[in-house]
Amino acid sequence: MMDLRRGLDMVVGRRMLIVGDVMLDQYQWCDVDRISPEAPVPIARVRHVTHAPGGAANVAVNVRAIGGVPILVGVVGDDAEARLLEESLSHLGVAEATLVADSSRPTTLKTRIVAANSHVLRIDRELWGPVSDEIVETLDVRCRSLVQGADALVLSDYQKGVLTERLCRLLIAAAHDVKIPVIVDPKGEDFAKYAGAMILTPNEREAEIATRIRITDSSALRSAARSILAHTESTAVIITRGRRGMTAFLRDGSEHHVDPITAEVADVTGAGDVVTAIFGLGSAAGLNPVTCARLATVAAAVAVRKVGTAPANYEEILHILSVGDQWFPQNSKIQTLESLARVLPDQRAKGLRIVITNGCFDLLHSGHIYALQTAKTQGDLLIVAINSDSSVGDLKGPGRPVMRDVERATLVAALSFVDYVVVFSERTAERVVATVRPDVYVKGADYVDQSCPEADIIRSYGGQVVFTPLLEGYSTTSLIARVKSEKALSS
Repeated sequence: MMDLRRGLDMVVGRRMLIVGDVMLDQYQWCDVDRISPEAPVPIARVRHVTHAPGGAANVAVNVRAIGGVPILVGVVGDDAEARLLEESLSHLGVAEATLVADSSRPTTLKTRIVAANSHVLRIDRELWGPVSDEIVETLDVRCRSLVQGADALVLSDYQKGVLTERLCRLLIAAAHDVKIPVIVDPKGEDFAKYAGAMILTPNEREAEIATRIRITDSSALRSAARSILAHTESTAVIITRGRRGMTAFLRDGSEHHVDPITAEVADVTGAGDVVTAIFGLGSAAGLNPVTCARLATVAAAVAVRKVGTAPANYEEILHILSVGDQWFPQNSKIQTLESLARVLPDQRAKGLRIVITNGCFDLLHSGHIYALQTAKTQGDLLIVAINSDSSVGDLKGPGRPVMRDVERATLVAALSFVDYVVVFSERTAERVVATVRPDVYVKGADYVDQSCPEADIIRSYGGQVVFTPLLEGYSTTSLIARVKSEKALSS
């Protein structure tokens, strides 16, 4: 899969304008252990509530997590949910977001009641129907300015009313003017409003609704795809098929099926947004639709392993591309930052004191073990944040890391006194620390006289910073030097 690894690296840094139906996903994490005496229904006792961007906003979050630069435009209500959505986007790194307030409609809110990692109920608060001509004009003016600096345009249509036929035609024309590809995640009974888009990515049910062709076999699937190609004049139609993968139909008459990667499905929420993000970034980078489909299949396998609306990030996709279908067990200590943020409230509710430390841990040695054991003594639960391969290279220079982040994370997670491991891609662990907000941050004594931005974050909210003594004579640098020296002597 080396070609896909190169493709993944090519999408990093691409700027993508995303326009569509934004929404706020709310999760009420509950315990259900008895039936109501008032009616034969379960009683859900709420432990905590979390929020995540949904719809087009989730596409933007995925673009950011994969390494692109999202530019989001959507419509919200003038309400508390709009402000929660803005805060959530900012927290997840979506810095460029234009959310136009429309006081005549609420911010779309999807509330999911979750117990034992299973959805019990979903409650939607939304208003269907097209936005006003005035809102369309505002969106058009704003997008015509933003499209100038974009590498691709994505239309994320959830049929809430933002992507009217008029706005779609205006946006596609604007993208053509600056010669950037247009990718559409479509909805509705008529895809003609997307005419001129390069790629459409409907699922089977959406393709059936648009073409009025019941997809029962490969022949019907092909007929539906050809109908969409004819009506939209697109270059490619990719029909996503859940557990059966996805099939790409190209204008040149060829078709290419991509099998799914085996995955233990925890939640399919947002999987389509991940696919849309990959096709947008891949098209912006000049990848062909089939390569995009293969990469999207990998990203989707990451997304469905998580409960709730959660992005697939660069490191997770790279991991599958590096080691194939192998994956850390679902209950592994190795977590993404997003999944870690979801499990920690339960730990805090138990009164556990959370400790975090970070480093490269390249060639795990006795000095590392000593430092981690010392860190664990500062609290009840130890989280170890590990630099990704790219950030180790930035910090340590050519030839490093010696071991890939997948291997380093696996070794650290095998230590009995380590509770969780998370891999991060930046040079410093500021984003991890700001998300986790541990009670204690532990770093080696060699950092006492150095700038330590993570420590500044901890102190800002009253957390404790501890600098621990080093075990003299142990370092990865000295270990590598010793190996080279012994090799030279034996040659």
